[in-house]
Amino acid sequence: MVLPRQGWRTDYQLTNRGQEETAVQGILLPLLHLVLSTGTDVSHLWYDNDGRLMKVEIPARQLTAVRLLDSAMPGR
Repeated sequence: MVLPRQGWRTDYQLTNRGQEETAVQGILLPLLHLVLSTGTDVSHLWYDNDGRLMKVEIPARQLTAVRLLDSAMPGR
């Protein structure tokens, strides 16, 4: 990751964990699970089949953000 305006560069490791189920608004969905990490900084990114980011988890910050589901989503 490069942020030229701030004058720094950080190397991250991207791990593709493939399809895994995770809860989004209490509904288990099979989503693509990617993990972006550098040192102790870890982010879990969850994408649906259309490439939409559905969930982000940053455990060190105790942060979880999820996309609001609409009635067209499976399981709704």
